[in-house]
Amino acid sequence: MKYRHAVAGLVCSLLLHESSGCERGCGEGACRSGYTVSFTSGSAWAQGDYRFSIDIDGQVVTCEGSLPLDPSCETASSACDPEQIVFLDESGCALPDEEQSFPAFSVYSTDISKVGVKVWHEDVLLADVVLTPEFAVEQPNGEGCPPTCTQAYDEIVF
Repeated sequence: MKYRHAVAGLVCSLLLHESSGCERGCGEGACRSGYTVSFTSGSAWAQGDYRFSIDIDGQVVTCEGSLPLDPSCETASSACDPEQIVFLDESGCALPDEEQSFPAFSVYSTDISKVGVKVWHEDVLLADVVLTPEFAVEQPNGEGCPPTCTQAYDEIVF
């Protein structure tokens, strides 16, 4: 009898057929609370030096990076000061130069009300915006399933 229930439970968890009396299972996805701003360019990112000034409620973080990225993918091509507040993404180190970019930055905090972002390429201002994050609670594995994260997203197009 125990064996039959174990097999039935396994079948239910694999098939997740609610109509057959199986209970819905939770996924195994993860999430992290925070704020992500993506950068979208209408064309390939130009090679050269980039500077990002990110003002988070009065605390300014400056990130600098250069394209092309390190082709070995072993060394970061960007850095932020102060560290450990803003995390600038690098994308495409193993791809051709014209497919490389700095597609986004993340801040792993939800205590944010206003973010000013300025982006320069070779001292030419590409973007100057002020954003107001709208945080929402997300459950990547479905309603009632852990984890629960608080996240906000914005996009800057230049």
